[in-house]
Amino acid sequence: MQIVSLQPVIEKWNELSDEYVNLYPLVTSLLLMIALIVIFYVINPRFLSARNIRIILAQSATYLILAVGMTLVITSSGIDISIGSMVALIAIVTGFVLVKYSLPIWLGILVLLGMGLLCGLFNAVFISAFKIPAI
Repeated sequence: MQIVSLQPVIEKWNELSDEYVNLYPLVTSLLLMIALIVIFYVINPRFLSARNIRIILAQSATYLILAVGMTLVITSSGIDISIGSMVALIAIVTGFVLVKYSLPIWLGILVLLGMGLLCGLFNAVFISAFKIPAI
């Protein structure tokens, strides 16, 4: 009778698990997202309609742009939680200027970009010149 050793199998399993351990958060997130999509579809079958998907993508575009900016800040070993308040301030000022002065949309976009530039510059000056930590 021949005795089979499981040692090579265990070693190979450990090598594979070390390679794929970084995939665990990705797979977990994907499974959670699929589960949420199924739950929302069961609650309302119109959830997966083309119109609804287009609306969801349009509404999440702003957050995607903000997330890209925050990713750049975080990868440079910084953290900046003022982004939410800056977005709110810029939106309020732009809306006020558009309504109060009946400006055309293109001018409102310029006001929005100018306010964003001023807020970012204000933040950058305080962080770099006065050595205030970016929070």
